Parts: sequence; structure tokens; C-alpha cells
Amino acid sequence: MYKGVATFNRIRFICVSRVGRAFAFALTAVVLAAPVEARGEPTASGKDEQSFSFEHGYRYTSADGSVEIHAGGVYAGEYVDFDSRNPSDSRARTAIFRAVLEGTMNERLSFRIVPDILGKDTRFNLDEAWLAYAFDPRFKAQAGLIHIPMGFESWFLEQELSLIGYAFPGYIDQRTDLGLGFSGEFGNGGLEWHAAFGFGKGFDIRGDKQEDERISVQAAVFPFLWGRDPDDPEPPEWWQGFFAGLGYSYTDDYEGTLHVDSPLGTSLFNVGRFKADDSGFLHWTVGIDAGPVRIAAERVDGGYSDVELAVGDEDFDDVSSWQASFHWMITGEHYATRAYRQISPRQEFPARPLFGEADEKGFGAVELGVRYSNFDIDRAFFDFGFTSEAQSSQEARTFSAAVNWYPSANFRFGFEYVRIIADDDPGSLGGQGRGNNWVLRGQYQF
Repeated sequence: MYKGVATFNRIRFICVSRVGRAFAFALTAVVLAAPVEARGEPTASGKDEQSFSFEHGYRYTSADGSVEIHAGGVYAGEYVDFDSRNPSDSRARTAIFRAVLEGTMNERLSFRIVPDILGKDTRFNLDEAWLAYAFDPRFKAQAGLIHIPMGFESWFLEQELSLIGYAFPGYIDQRTDLGLGFSGEFGNGGLEWHAAFGFGKGFDIRGDKQEDERISVQAAVFPFLWGRDPDDPEPPEWWQGFFAGLGYSYTDDYEGTLHVDSPLGTSLFNVGRFKADDSGFLHWTVGIDAGPVRIAAERVDGGYSDVELAVGDEDFDDVSSWQASFHWMITGEHYATRAYRQISPRQEFPARPLFGEADEKGFGAVELGVRYSNFDIDRAFFDFGFTSEAQSSQEARTFSAAVNWYPSANFRFGFEYVRIIADDDPGSLGGQGRGNNWVLRGQYQF
């Protein structure tokens, strides 16, 4: 990074930091005190309604439709088989275990609380806990323990990914943090934007603590959907699903770790806590939803300035990772990607569920997915003793192929094969730089 740019960013960062801490508390007070008229669809009975089912969890709707509350969760269990070169034991394990309490009021105020049941080393034993207020479709403010998306796959929660686990780019710069988030859309979602400030009280996708403050800005465009009526029953043409995104994150006084795992959790790069003057990463995304086919790619480039050494400091500014993926709903259901807020498909999903009635009954939905991912991290981490070839590989890649079956909207069963190729020979691959793994997963969400 150029020193002049870094100095300018640092001054701006300090100002934002001081204002941000005060605003985090002020936002909550303003949101709770904001006068809003009752908005929503009244219930059919004209009374408060509540229900519980294994399909929808607990649901509450006030008589005038202004208040909606949902309590549910998601559980995923799997059996993963590691080949003989991998020292990890093949075993059954819990992959995802989350309870969810969320709600909206007057279609403006919303909240979400997700306890850390699985036991990652998260702050406050929570995966998420935030309060948000939509002043306008163009501007929404959020405060609390928030997910900060950077790049295509981070637009999705883990249980919504077509393939198991996040690809390598998610390990470089994705996090959840106690902070402020701002987002909005223009042209009925033709342009979406997101900005966030994290106070350094969060964790990365492994659950490792991240103790540095960070600011990020990003935007995504869906140019051929600009102004389209979201309630239009006709699906868009295949070419209208093109999207692209660009984002940048900046951290002042960086203090953290850098770990990169395979989608099934095999450690491929491992650096403990280190410090630097700052870090910055540029992200881009491009893809298309062509009806039942989705193709997407993303890349992140950046590094760390003035990393603290025993004597002096050094720039580690050559860190990059990318992934490309192909997804196909062979039963015909359409994809509907959004950048910072996933929406329900325009059609019921699956189109013909296994437990449907009469002519609506079918086999469910079947999806195929493939993904290739690569990372290449600055050699200086090895040269200055932060890691070694026994612990890490400077460059590695994975190829994943999966088939998923959704008998209903709540259940998913999948098989996935993951091939690992590392340039070096870390101990996690038995010192041979190769791995062939497969996993069977079942998931229930309500």
C-alpha cells in the first residue's frame, strides 16, 4: 500500500471509530423510539395467531399483521471420510447447529438472535445478535453482532450454500463482528450496497477471535433487473440474471490470525496471531442466474503493511484467493441470487415436493454443483518464520463436486467429493500434499 493512502485511511478510520462507538448506542435508542404506523397484512381471523410445525417452527402474527416473530433453527449432521494420508479420523460429526429467533415490526424494525450452540469460540456465545431499522428501501441501519459479507459466497449463510463449507476466499477476509452495518437498494434491487464498521469484537468463519477494527464498503449490480416489479409472476429471461460486485475492506492496526482450511476442515495454511500497521483487501464477484443454472466466480487480493518482525517490519502484500462454481437444479427450480439479503424463489420450492398433495407431489428438487478454489499467500510468512512447510502450503487448490436432494423445503441430503492439491506438504495431508475426501450430509431447517 502507498504510505500516503494508508495515512489518509488511518486518520479517517480513527474518526469513524470514535463516532461509530457512540452511534451504535444512539441507533438502538432512535429505532425503538421512532414513531411508525402499523403496517402489514391483517390475519384472516382478525386475531393474534400463533402456530408451531416441524415445517415452519414457531410463528406469531399480530391481528393487524404489524408484528411477526419466528423461532426455528437448522441442524446438519454428516459423515466425512478422510483418505489414509490425512491424520484426521473419518467420523460422524455435527456440522451446523443453530437456533434462530427473529422478527419484524411494521415491516421496518427487525431483529435476529442466533445462539452459538455448536460451541465455536464466538464472542458472547452468539453467532448473530442484531437490531435493524429500514428507514427506506435505499437505507437500512443495523447494529449489534452482525455478519459482514465480503464476496459472493459470503452473501449466503452456510446452510444456504449449494456446496459444503466456504471456499478459500471466505477465510481471507470474512468475519462476524460487533459493529454497525448500513445497506440499501435502488431500482427494486438493480443496485444493492453495503457498508460496515466492526469494533474488533468478533470472529472469522472458523470462530477465531478478530480483535482489530475494520471498515468495509461494497456494491452489487443486477443491471438487467433494474426497476423490475418484484411481484412479477413471470421469471426473468436467462440473460437478465447477470450480476457483478466489488468491495474493499480496510483494517488499521491489524492484529489477528490467518488460517485457511479446505471445505471439510483440513488445515492448509496456519499462522498464529501477528500484528501489522494495516491491511486491505479488494474483492470482486461476477455471475449469472440463468433460470435453473447459476455460474459464479469471485476473487480477493490484498495484504498486510509493515508486519511486525523481531527487528523492523516488512510488507506482506501478496495474498490472493479465488473460486469459480457451477450449480444446476436439474428438476427445473430457478435460482434468485441477491447480494446482501437472500429472497425466496418466485416459485414454491421444491416445485413438486415429496410430501406434496395430489398433482403437486413429486420427487423433490435435485441439484448438482461443482467448485474450484485456489489460494496463494505471500512467501514472506515462511521466510520470516511465521509458519513452515510442515504446517502450511503457500499455494493450494480444491475441486469439489456435489449432488443434493431436497425432498421438501426443510430437508436436504447431499453427497460431496473434495480433492485437495497443495504445492507444499503440510502435516494435515500426511506430508504428501494430496487429499481425496468425501462427505454425506443431512440437514433439517425450520
